[in-house]
Amino acid sequence: MWIIKSDELARQAQQIPTAVKSTLSTNELPWLEAGFYVELESFSPRKLLQVVSQGIAKTQAVANGDTSASDNSLDSGDSGDDGIILIDVDD
Repeated sequence: MWIIKSDELARQAQQIPTAVKSTLSTNELPWLEAGFYVELESFSPRKLLQVVSQGIAKTQAVANGDTSASDNSLDSGDSGDDGIILIDVDD
């Protein structure tokens, strides 16, 4: 997975609407506000489908009153494609 850092995106993250901020985990908001992001191209198709499926399932669970489904972790336990590379694009 390619993790990229951008000062411009850090500035943009400060403008995320409160309604959206309230849906982010305590780790996600500072990460975004620091300017980090991941391009979708860095994920395998399998991982993308897995993340989307988990997101849909969690959204449905929360809509049905299951508050324990609010964990926003992308970790599936399958670390077959979990390599991480950090890139700073503003230097």
